[in-house]
Amino acid sequence: MTQAAGYIRVSTSQQADQYGPEIQRRDIVAQAAADGCEIIEWYEDHHSGLHLWTRPEMGRLMSDFHSGRFEIAYFWRTDRLSRDPLHVAYVLTEAAKAGVEIRAIHDTIEATDEGGLIQFIKGFVGKKEVEAIKQRTQAGRKARARAGKLTASKRPTYGFKFRDATRSAYDIDEATAPIVVRIFEQKAAGQSLRKIAADLTAAGIPTATGGHCWNGASVSHLLVNERYTGRAFAWKGEIELPAGTVPRIISDSLFEAANQSLKAGRANAPKKIKRPDAFLLRNGYCFCGHCGRQMGVKDGYRQYIAADGSVIRYDQKQYCCNGNKGHRESCDGRPKIISERLDQQVWERVIAPLRDVQALSNPLDTQSASDPVARSLATVQSHLANTARKRNNRTRRLADVDDDDLATLMMGEIKALTAHHMMLETEEANLLERQRQWQTQQSDLSSALAFVEAMRAVLDDTDALTNDDKRLLLTALGVKVIVFKSGHEPRFAVTASIPLDISPAQDMLLAPTGTDGVVSVQSNTKCQVGRRTWVRRMRPASNAAATSASVQFATRCPTDQRAPV
Repeated sequence: MTQAAGYIRVSTSQQADQYGPEIQRRDIVAQAAADGCEIIEWYEDHHSGLHLWTRPEMGRLMSDFHSGRFEIAYFWRTDRLSRDPLHVAYVLTEAAKAGVEIRAIHDTIEATDEGGLIQFIKGFVGKKEVEAIKQRTQAGRKARARAGKLTASKRPTYGFKFRDATRSAYDIDEATAPIVVRIFEQKAAGQSLRKIAADLTAAGIPTATGGHCWNGASVSHLLVNERYTGRAFAWKGEIELPAGTVPRIISDSLFEAANQSLKAGRANAPKKIKRPDAFLLRNGYCFCGHCGRQMGVKDGYRQYIAADGSVIRYDQKQYCCNGNKGHRESCDGRPKIISERLDQQVWERVIAPLRDVQALSNPLDTQSASDPVARSLATVQSHLANTARKRNNRTRRLADVDDDDLATLMMGEIKALTAHHMMLETEEANLLERQRQWQTQQSDLSSALAFVEAMRAVLDDTDALTNDDKRLLLTALGVKVIVFKSGHEPRFAVTASIPLDISPAQDMLLAPTGTDGVVSVQSNTKCQVGRRTWVRRMRPASNAAATSASVQFATRCPTDQRAPV
């Protein structure tokens, strides 16, 4: 008997009910027996027909074409081979090269040019039908979401249960909701994802899919889900569902605290760094001054041959910009700087002024004395009220005017007052936004100063601080280091959320330079002490407004002492 192979494919449970594996297997066996063939090998895939290379059994079948084990390959129908006509043509070509005949028991595959054209047209129609089914399914899901219902899913989000058989809304699951609260509370307390997952696994708590082993990814997936705060969205956030569709499990403050801890944990993770403790400014503190990207670390060794022939190795720990790796826009500067030297200089510049909390608080007290935009805001609001009053008066008088020329003149005045009122409203909105930013900055300054005061005892013995303690202090102070390429002046710059290196005897104006809160001290002349260079300007008597407390100072790094190569 002629030896043959059989291929079976289904993509959904509905297809399994209509023409499942057993039905296909039965029909293929019957046809093979009628043709006098014996099926010696079966290949079965549960995969979409639009994909060819991701089907493991189809890959194995095509590999066995050239093994000589069989002469015929049976398919239940051509669309079981693939719904893409190009894929069908490719499989037929590979089979013909290996001398294997392809037979579809419910279709006719002709080896002529006309038969190939017909087969291509059939495959094209099948592909378009799959795309039409996908579009109809998406349209139905979107219509369901617009009707205020959750999109259909096999199981509810962990912590919830379906309210009824329509699966259009959630109720709190009393068995799993406490686990959700526990996860958020642990993360808000600063525990790592691995620690939370290990605790859940040790406690024997089943996962969302019913498994027995939690991992960091599954915990992280729960932590970023806004549904636990009662906010329900569908269709990738485009459609907001009615209130009550998803009940609240946790508070907004707990959700925010947990996600802040999650963000901080990701920023501080050592990732693939061999010696993370050797880099103080890794992951979130050091940025390229040319492209703005976060700088990576280079932890390795270099070696050279000495005069006596011996091989000498030395550390090469650097911060470097990876602007040309995986980015569409490359970095022209691509700066590099020795990590140990940069860490030491930045830490010294940051820690020195923090030892004198009183000197640090003096400029903050001066800056917090008054709202810098309060008087301007009050003036604008007064003009707004007067303009609105004048416009309303002229509008009422216009109704009693019979003279067309006078009415035209009054209409022009009303239009001018309306335009002026709109301009004042825009100015008021800008001042309110500046006031909000100032209030936020004052809150940040107070928090930072309180943190420094709380660490007063620790600052007296900085040698006992670990890198994690130092990074905690840098985070609280909002320290950011900008590095430039060699030869640039300055070599690097440091910004912080509180004034650094400020003398209480001198009054300086802190002027904002951008919306990101990073500011620099402006001046008329430059001052230089040691390697530190900054600029100062005396505060004008007419302007006591200071809307930010970040201070930028530049440090010139000494020439790198490079070992011979």
